[in-house]
Amino acid sequence: GPKDKIIIVTTDGSPTATFSGDCEGKLSNLSLREMSRFGVCTVDIKDNSNVTLEQCDLSTRQEANTINVSDKASLTLTECRIHGAKGSAVLLRDEAKAVIKGNELVNIGCCALQVRHKAVYEVTGNVIQNAAYGGIDANDSATGTIINNSISFCKRGAIVLHGNSTTRVHGNVITKNEYGIRSFPDGKILSFKDNRVYNNTHDYQ
Repeated sequence: GPKDKIIIVTTDGSPTATFSGDCEGKLSNLSLREMSRFGVCTVDIKDNSNVTLEQCDLSTRQEANTINVSDKASLTLTECRIHGAKGSAVLLRDEAKAVIKGNELVNIGCCALQVRHKAVYEVTGNVIQNAAYGGIDANDSATGTIINNSISFCKRGAIVLHGNSTTRVHGNVITKNEYGIRSFPDGKILSFKDNRVYNNTHDYQ
């Protein structure tokens, strides 16, 4: 059904949806709300789970990430809207993998996408706006591609690379951020082409 008609809310301090073990899962056309005062994520994906979220609307009330993906789990996130997260919209860590395509990630308290450890990510065709820490922040040997996204109004950087992370950055529009591209000495951009980086307080650091 339409996501404005099917709304799932949790208030007991547990995630709205949890996927663990070798689970294969898919959620479509739902609104998911974690509304407790305990600071837990809305969707928790772990172990070897393989999960698709499509055309969902997700939010989190407290100081927590909206989606956590850990261990060797995989996430495909398409055409969703994540808004109002006090933490990051998506936290990807350990050896997890994610394909994030065609979403709106807006009004985020930390990062739209925060990537840690040896996680692998593909971020394509998203609108990322108003993230208080950074649009995409990759650290700790993470590897990925960032292609054809619009990233704006992110206070500490649209794309922030450090900690031996590597990425390819192609065809993005990066504007009206405090920093456009922040690549620290241990963060590597393997290829950079067809990007429009302009009208940021600092385009590059």
